[in-house]
Amino acid sequence: MNKGYSKRSIGKRIKKPKMLLVCEGRVTEPNYFKELRNAARDNRYTLEIVTSKHRDPLGMVEFAKDEANTRGLNKKNGDVVWCVFDKNNNPHENIKKALSSCSSCFRIALSNPCFELWFLLHFQDQMGTIDCGETIEELRKFLPDYRKDKNVYVNLQESIWDAVKQSEKLIDYHYTNGFEPLTQCPVTFVHEIIKEVLGP
Repeated sequence: MNKGYSKRSIGKRIKKPKMLLVCEGRVTEPNYFKELRNAARDNRYTLEIVTSKHRDPLGMVEFAKDEANTRGLNKKNGDVVWCVFDKNNNPHENIKKALSSCSSCFRIALSNPCFELWFLLHFQDQMGTIDCGETIEELRKFLPDYRKDKNVYVNLQESIWDAVKQSEKLIDYHYTNGFEPLTQCPVTFVHEIIKEVLGP
């Protein structure tokens, strides 16, 4: 993969840089980011959202590189690529390999146990270990009719910065206890995308 992305993009720019979001999930993550794009049209990036053909982290990164090249992304113009996936059964070593294969403009937004943790953090902190089923159960205390195919951004947008703070609190907690956050549960890095898209 050409680390500079496609040469075709040079000199053919829209005003805002592009952010390509490559999602593991076919429904929950793409729906959320599409809602984010529609609700935040004045954000810093033009958001492009695609579902990966691969579910393993390294395969997702390679797929993302191909997509970035095909779509004409160019890091010189501020374009960035995020791979969004859950821990699932992926060994930590595979996640680390995927991370090490990323260039400076490719980033990973891991959620452990699942993407719904990001939703839950809009309502409460979650310091203790939790699995995906328990996460969804907790989330339904606040969104009783939650389903993976349900659009929830409108229910979350007012507390989005609370969720950012809760996510950062989790990461700080893991560091304070001597652990690499990428290897811990619960943790999510989705807030880094939000900060990039909506931040000043």
